Amino acid sequence: MIVEAGWILLAAVAMIGFGLPMWFGRVAPNPIYGFRTPRTNANPEIWYPVNAMAGRDMVIAGIAIALLAAVTAIPGIFLPPTGILTMVAMAVVTMSTLHSFWAASAYVAELDSREMKGEEVADLPLADSDTDASERRRQRDASRQESGQ
Repeated sequence: MIVEAGWILLAAVAMIGFGLPMWFGRVAPNPIYGFRTPRTNANPEIWYPVNAMAGRDMVIAGIAIALLAAVTAIPGIFLPPTGILTMVAMAVVTMSTLHSFWAASAYVAELDSREMKGEEVADLPLADSDTDASERRRQRDASRQESGQ
């Protein structure tokens, strides 16, 4: 049981380690790492907020799994049958992934809705999830003023 908990704890730490850079907007669009869909890959203004949501979900799931693994590794505290810990960890990862897809879909749908209405999309939740978003918005606004829009 302790070996199972150790491997699951290692996986949880990896989830946290991979989730933090995504959450804080440190992962640029790329073909290998991040929440990759055709929409997120095509537009950095979608990539960063969606990856921030997915990174946050990964970190929260990693913390939950790490706590569960740590508690089960302490002798005499709680010893579920072998395999139960793995199934619970997989369920947490699945719920986290489903939430990320749901949140990303809702974000993109709201973005599309506002763009179709001609509204400014900069005030959407998580639009400033990284420090570069504000700068990109200032540059976009400056270029619009220069072109007379």
